[in-house]
Amino acid sequence: MKEFYDYKINDDGYAEIVIDSNIFEKDIIITSAYVLLEKAYFTISCLKDNNISVKLKLKDDLQDKLNTILDEFYKNLIIYKEYKNNYENNKDIRLMLMQRAIVTNEQEQNDLNTIEDELDFENMFSEEDLKEIEEIAKPWEEKFSK
Repeated sequence: MKEFYDYKINDDGYAEIVIDSNIFEKDIIITSAYVLLEKAYFTISCLKDNNISVKLKLKDDLQDKLNTILDEFYKNLIIYKEYKNNYENNKDIRLMLMQRAIVTNEQEQNDLNTIEDELDFENMFSEEDLKEIEEIAKPWEEKFSK
């Protein structure tokens, strides 16, 4: 059985991981590396057989944690692959929910516009009522500072 990755440690201190690009796309590999940028330096390149080479060098204070960081990288590959699969599988459902929300919002706005059209705000109150409303709406200081 062929594994989806293989790695070796070079003499220059880099761990080189070769990843099968038929299983993990470039964007998943880049995202998995991005998450670990605080722990390691990454160089990503495409090989002649269309596999992807990821070279990583740990930052100085983490030299003894190579296996742990490699495990994190592999874990991230799987997590982001699954995330991407779920994103693609649920694309139509998300689109349907967004369309439903927009249609519902438009319907509510149309209902409000209909109510506003039915109510005649300009002629709803008499002149006397408008004067009383203006008097009520005056600030306290303006009313009683005389």
